[in-house]
Amino acid sequence: MKLEKSIDNLAKKLDRLDPQFSSYNRTGLTHWKDKPIISLEDWTKFRDKPYSLHSFPDDFEQMLTYLSVEDDLEEDRERKGIEKWNSDYLELMEYTKNPNNGKLKCFHC
Repeated sequence: MKLEKSIDNLAKKLDRLDPQFSSYNRTGLTHWKDKPIISLEDWTKFRDKPYSLHSFPDDFEQMLTYLSVEDDLEEDRERKGIEKWNSDYLELMEYTKNPNNGKLKCFHC
């Protein structure tokens, strides 16, 4: 219990120092749309596997977290699943006000 609190406090301090690169889940959410939220580092280990759609990363990195749809290779059901995941993930990033997602959205602002 003390170790968890120490880690949480350290993560908060690091987040205040440099929030751009923090993967700390500031909202405390553990699930979104009935799927677990896991660290970006853990999620990227299996991002190219079908089960990557069963969870969400806790941070946004455009090159790592956007799942593309291969028009010729994906079946209609798989395509819809990927599109739904992308939509739900962007909703999560907007809900949590993730600064990395916000910088991408306001790139031309």
